[in-house]
Amino acid sequence: MEFYTAAHLKLRESIHQQGLDGVLVTDLANVRRLCGFTGSNGALLFTKDDAIFLTDSRYKTQALSETSDVEVREGGGKKLPYGALVKDLGLKRVGYEGDDLRCSAYRALKEEASGVEFSDLGPAISRIRECKTPNEIGKMRAASLLAEEALSEVKNLFVAGVTEFEVAKAFQVAVINRGARLAFDVIVAGGP
Repeated sequence: MEFYTAAHLKLRESIHQQGLDGVLVTDLANVRRLCGFTGSNGALLFTKDDAIFLTDSRYKTQALSETSDVEVREGGGKKLPYGALVKDLGLKRVGYEGDDLRCSAYRALKEEASGVEFSDLGPAISRIRECKTPNEIGKMRAASLLAEEALSEVKNLFVAGVTEFEVAKAFQVAVINRGARLAFDVIVAGGP
């Protein structure tokens, strides 16, 4: 809980400093840092007092078990009704992640929440992730050690005739066998 609370305070500071009523967070890396959700469809709406996580029916159970310090709501299909939520809450000035929100999603947001002033925050929300807590640094060290162990296990595959795919697959299995998840696809490149 404390891990998310500190990030929420930073975001609420930003809301206050910029004179906003709320902030819509759509970048999934930022969503994960702010509430713990690891799925592929969700958004957060922060106000001065509330944090609402919006997802579709496929992820509601996952969201309820993974998230912290947010109210989980289900809405819409794959296209989440951010604008309707903004309108329902009576917000007048809302920040959003212009670096993340597609033009079509932005147009829908403006249409659903007509009369609301939207402000592009650029990378401001991503900057919250830049300053690591001691807990985060500890997790990063543990992940690094785990990756080194997995790499040591598959080093013997770095020989002529073994494909990059085979090495990547073996590394992925070594990581999973150690109880971890990969944050992104494994990239292996070899040759002259």
